Amino acid sequence: MRVGIGFFATMAVIAAVTMLLHELVHAGVALALGADAVGVGLTRMRYVGDLSPIQQQIVSLAGPAFTLGLGFYGAYLAIVKRAALGYELIFVAAFQRTVAMGMSHFTGVHNDEARVSLFFGFDWWVLPAIAVIPAWILFFWSSARLRFGPLTFFLSYVTLSLTYTAIVALDGQLPGGGGACGGVLVPFWPEALGCSS
Repeated sequence: MRVGIGFFATMAVIAAVTMLLHELVHAGVALALGADAVGVGLTRMRYVGDLSPIQQQIVSLAGPAFTLGLGFYGAYLAIVKRAALGYELIFVAAFQRTVAMGMSHFTGVHNDEARVSLFFGFDWWVLPAIAVIPAWILFFWSSARLRFGPLTFFLSYVTLSLTYTAIVALDGQLPGGGGACGGVLVPFWPEALGCSS
């Protein structure tokens, strides 16, 4: 199967939208569990409220569950329906969760799955590995099913690397300003978060 520039442009859009939806899912679950207020950025979500330790883990897992669920649906589309969109969805999910795992390792700031791993007494990398290994298996299966070669993989890698670099650079630069209150959305209840609208 041949792909053109539109394929990679679509992948970049999917990556950006998935990243924002990932954070919105965290926020929605936090509110559903009783958080008083949430603030959403491109790469982070902050909430104020008295959530139990288990509820905090549920909030942490909600974003990755959404991202991986979307990716696994993409694998279904690629493997069963032979749809190129499926390749994009599973690659975005596998790439995003792998980068998050890498950031946990290199920066010591634990990502969603790593926090839950530590909470339950495992090494930080256990749950992230459980998340990314099936995603990569499904990705390579999807790639083989669609007969995408190394060039498509390389260009997809470059596309997502540039997209996520831009997302991280823009986080805190859009409405809402920098710091914990910054990002694409001004917090829903700025006073509760200590942010100015």
